[in-house]
Amino acid sequence: MSVVKMKSVILLCFGLFAAATAAYDTNVDWSTVKPLWEIPSWQEKHPTLMEIVRARQDQPKIEYGPGGRIVGGTYAQPHQFPYQVGLILHLPDGNGFCGGSLLSRNYVMTAAHCLDTPSSAIAILGAHHINEANEPNQQRIFSEGSTFRLYQNWDASLVRNDLATLRLSESANYVLGIVNSVRLPNFRQVDVPFSGQMSSISGWGRFNDSLPTLSPILRFVNVPIITNLACTIRWPGIIQPSNICADGANGGPCNGDSGGPVSVIEADGVTTQVGIVSFGLALGCELNWPSAHARVTSFLEWIDNNTDHEIRENW
Repeated sequence: MSVVKMKSVILLCFGLFAAATAAYDTNVDWSTVKPLWEIPSWQEKHPTLMEIVRARQDQPKIEYGPGGRIVGGTYAQPHQFPYQVGLILHLPDGNGFCGGSLLSRNYVMTAAHCLDTPSSAIAILGAHHINEANEPNQQRIFSEGSTFRLYQNWDASLVRNDLATLRLSESANYVLGIVNSVRLPNFRQVDVPFSGQMSSISGWGRFNDSLPTLSPILRFVNVPIITNLACTIRWPGIIQPSNICADGANGGPCNGDSGGPVSVIEADGVTTQVGIVSFGLALGCELNWPSAHARVTSFLEWIDNNTDHEIRENW
């Protein structure tokens, strides 16, 4: 945080579910994971996303690429995305899984629909094999629900402004090339659409709906950012200026990838996160529909004021 610019730091995603863990217990039972939409407390709070699920269930399936992965997707290299976070979410009637990105040593950013129901969370950093707690450099850090901060205009009924942050109970350890914070766009990029640029979407989401568990290894897919106008053709009345969409012709995120990063490589060669995986997950990976995400540039001032990640002015 800059000495010149003091901020008010607040202390205060579709996923998959398991059995509840005790506070500050970072052990995870991966064997009982089940789909998010089977959790009653989450269903009640997200009727619009449940309609997307039902629409997906009525559609025909398509073939998958080599190894059963998302069409066009592949396994990531170890720590290819050092800012990638996995989130275990503790709900009244189960535990869920979402993705996220590391904003700083203290804050994680994810989707609001990932944090508007759970009472606490475990953030998993530095992971490649997500379910191997003894993996070198993997960090598991608890987060109290009181530290969750949802964007004030988050609307679950319309799936709008799908952004939230959480504060870690202890600061993450940066490890060069393995654990580091993500770069966000600067204030001068607020009106940059990023359409036409190739993006990467990463996460441990399901290979497909027939599989009962998360991917044990981090995966990613490269897909181009499309205009909101093109996205609206598939999602009429839903897409807003605060959304950014990725083409689904060659794959996309699946269940469990919610809240994860959508990133591009800019002209200076540095990766920048431009989106937060929001909805269209099942449709995006099975029917080649575009996936819709929260547009990070729509929320820069809020992130700057509510976390210790300082948004750059112009570089």
